Amino acid sequence: MIDFGLVDEAVDETTHVVSLRGEIDALTAPKLGSRLFGLADEGKRGVVVDLSEVTFMDSTGLRVLIVAGTLCEEKGHELRIIPGEDIQRVLEVTGLDRVLPFTSR
Repeated sequence: MIDFGLVDEAVDETTHVVSLRGEIDALTAPKLGSRLFGLADEGKRGVVVDLSEVTFMDSTGLRVLIVAGTLCEEKGHELRIIPGEDIQRVLEVTGLDRVLPFTSR
């Protein structure tokens, strides 16, 4: 059984929070990508991705975050990350902490 959960909520008309739980890998990253890319298309100018309950993320999950961040930037929108301790370390080691801005909830 795959341990993965995705819950999202609108904060207001332009801001959205996507909260994730479990593992983000080649099987689950497409679900995350679909939601994040959809939010950019819906005109959400601020998207927060809460990774505080993510226990594992592989390169496919990192790629989804990079592509979503790029799409948001191209549209003049902002994507921010709430990292959990383990994921923050992955983002720091890969240098993505300098590309994907962190925030707190």
